Amino acid sequence: MKYRERTGVPPVERGMLMFYNMGRFSAEQRDRAIFDAASADKYLARLHDYPLPLDLALPIWSWTLHLRDGEVLDLLQSTDPQELADVAFLRRSGHDRYVATDTAFFRGALLREGDELKGESLSPAELSAAVAQVLPKLAPAPSSSPRSLALFDLSERNLRRHDSSRLEQLFVSAGSRPLPPPQR
Repeated sequence: MKYRERTGVPPVERGMLMFYNMGRFSAEQRDRAIFDAASADKYLARLHDYPLPLDLALPIWSWTLHLRDGEVLDLLQSTDPQELADVAFLRRSGHDRYVATDTAFFRGALLREGDELKGESLSPAELSAAVAQVLPKLAPAPSSSPRSLALFDLSERNLRRHDSSRLEQLFVSAGSRPLPPPQR
């Protein structure tokens, strides 16, 4: 989307803007790879004139960066920062940051004493702010077909972090219709 003159516009009737993975992998506390509002602004500047109607995908997953000597060593997928508090050989060192107090394996990664883990996730408030940031830049969805909203990665673990009523508000604010609850 940002470089459409080089990459082209897909030959489809509508697209989906995946509004995530636009930040930096970094040991710095302020840097976030899943979602960074300042980085998102760079993409949004050209969104209003994109030639396709766009649906929206938002991040609700989390991951953990494995840091050594101030550098990113590895990415531990599907690791919720809240899980780290219960690991015996990890000591909290800041917001969503932990230091290994022993050398041990964690989720298949060898952590050496002194290695850090930096968790990343979006809180419900941050997710709402992301929607408020992108929606004014999107062209209105055609009246014949409301905008679709996708949540990635839709899993029970990720849904626990987000209250269902707040997620429903996101669907409504995006002009989307949430699926009806499953029949039991």
